[in-house]
Amino acid sequence: MTGGRIFFYVQHLLGVGHLQRAARLCRGLTAGGLEVDVISGGVPVPWLELGEAKLFQLPALKVGPDGWYDLRDEGDRPVDDDWKQDRCDRLLGLFAERRPDVLLIEAFP
Repeated sequence: MTGGRIFFYVQHLLGVGHLQRAARLCRGLTAGGLEVDVISGGVPVPWLELGEAKLFQLPALKVGPDGWYDLRDEGDRPVDDDWKQDRCDRLLGLFAERRPDVLLIEAFP
């Protein structure tokens, strides 16, 4: 594939391992001539090196002190269904706007 656009969604909740792995892939993909849009769903990481990829930051989601079922926003407030729906709408709107050729997802599980 040459000259295509990749929509690369990355969700990190605790650390930045998933984001770092995605960054390495993005640097290689853009060096190979692809356009890469990185959509991050975790807490922003200002020092992240994505090469020529373009970063889009969603409202950040992270794990709270009570574990995986305690999802929090960047201000450490529990997220509710309205928050989740707004974030989903933003993500789908961005997908429609960017019109990618490929959807790539990095998340666990």
